[in-house]
Amino acid sequence: MILMMVPADFLLMFNPFVSSSRRVFWRVVCSIGFVLIWINVPLVQAQLASPNTARDPVRNSPKPNVVLIVAEGLGLTDLGCYGGTLVPTPHIDRLTAEGMRFTQAYAGNTLDVPSLASLMTGLHPGNARVRGADQIPLIPEDVTLAEVLRTAGYPSAAIGKWSLGWEGTTGHPRQQGFDEFFGFLEATDVWNHYPTRLWRNEEAFVLEKNLSGLQGDFAPDWFLRASTNSMRLWRGKPFFLYLATPLPHVPEHANLSLLQVPGSNAYADQSRPDWERLKAARLAHLDHSVGALVETLQTLLLDLDTLILFTSSTGPRREKVVEQEGSNNTGKMQGESGDFYEVNLRVPLIARWPGRIKPGTTNEHLVAAWDILPTLAEVARASRPKQMDGISFAPSLFGREQRRTHDFLYWELNGEVTQRAIRQGQWKGIWTSKRERLALYDLKNDPEEAKDVAEQYPERVEALESLMEEAVQPWIPPTLNAPTPLWQAPKVPATKPNKDSL
Repeated sequence: MILMMVPADFLLMFNPFVSSSRRVFWRVVCSIGFVLIWINVPLVQAQLASPNTARDPVRNSPKPNVVLIVAEGLGLTDLGCYGGTLVPTPHIDRLTAEGMRFTQAYAGNTLDVPSLASLMTGLHPGNARVRGADQIPLIPEDVTLAEVLRTAGYPSAAIGKWSLGWEGTTGHPRQQGFDEFFGFLEATDVWNHYPTRLWRNEEAFVLEKNLSGLQGDFAPDWFLRASTNSMRLWRGKPFFLYLATPLPHVPEHANLSLLQVPGSNAYADQSRPDWERLKAARLAHLDHSVGALVETLQTLLLDLDTLILFTSSTGPRREKVVEQEGSNNTGKMQGESGDFYEVNLRVPLIARWPGRIKPGTTNEHLVAAWDILPTLAEVARASRPKQMDGISFAPSLFGREQRRTHDFLYWELNGEVTQRAIRQGQWKGIWTSKRERLALYDLKNDPEEAKDVAEQYPERVEALESLMEEAVQPWIPPTLNAPTPLWQAPKVPATKPNKDSL
């Protein structure tokens, strides 16, 4: 009101025919008005420069967008926010600064395919369909995260690696609740990041810059492009984006030339083995991609409407070759790739939702990959499947009491060597068919799992063995073989890249 009154009588304070008392009054009024302008102009400028810091969510809806980012082979000691020093990770660290960091989070398994199966279906490996390294298609009876969120009206896109079903099977992502898919279907195809073709829904998608042996199109860059375009297309309503990236893992015996990151020369002169230099470049690229996704959300004014979960399908999966070269980022933790030691099971888990999750918080609640499905179901107010091993950690996210917790966590991996593991409180049991007895570790006093204390605590061993038998259901491996990839049949037309269509 003061600023509205000033222009009308502004000249009165200079008029000699007006009484001195009235001139003094208007001088005071104008002085107050100028002070208010001086105070508020910088604030208005700041709001214009940073529209996302002081605004309300775009949609007045209790249902957020959900962005689930799943890396591979990412250990706790890889990220700066968990004490890592391999390479700076400022964008992922920012997620932690603006959200919640879990310190007791576990992967669904120690290998990528069964781990993603547990994450996607909310079942631990004792009940999941996929319990080994072989790719096995999901079937209609399997209820996926996308199908759960669909009950709450969420459109969804699966981008990156899928590994849970090939073309023409019931395990294809479009047969498992996703509206859009772009990426790799076959698990073994993931380790060529310069393929001639990817999949877009049910069609082959040509990457022309990779034809004739060239390496012009880096697949993870296409995954980022598809992710940001999906957010633009669906910005008007709550959506679910699932980005499963093969970064930063470098598998044993991989062709390193097919995993090179464009513009990674910054790591070429470092006195590190080739394996570790490549992982550093891939980790830096992963961090850049996370930053680009968050920036897109902010540009679209969706960041306050979006819950981001960031995790990894496996731990760093230390390979034998790493130990031979004298380079690893797992400290004194023991274990090789696929073993059920903590180094292969413990993963980062970060949650960010500005205005809803308290920033800069650390949570020690025990969670596993199969807890993600019920958590997102609760957040999205979606129906939950009847058969589910996961427990929602949504109360922990929002600062409420976490009343339901796991009595124990169970893992299983079938192959040439059958492995099982269980954690209950501070106790961890590991069994393999090689030695046929349970090894017992006290994680509270021996987090490195250096000493087997099974002989000291036989009653604890017996209790864990009993729980393991209760957890597992009989499993018969399917005999379904993978079909010939569609792009090997020349009669099938291929879709050329179109940036606007992704």
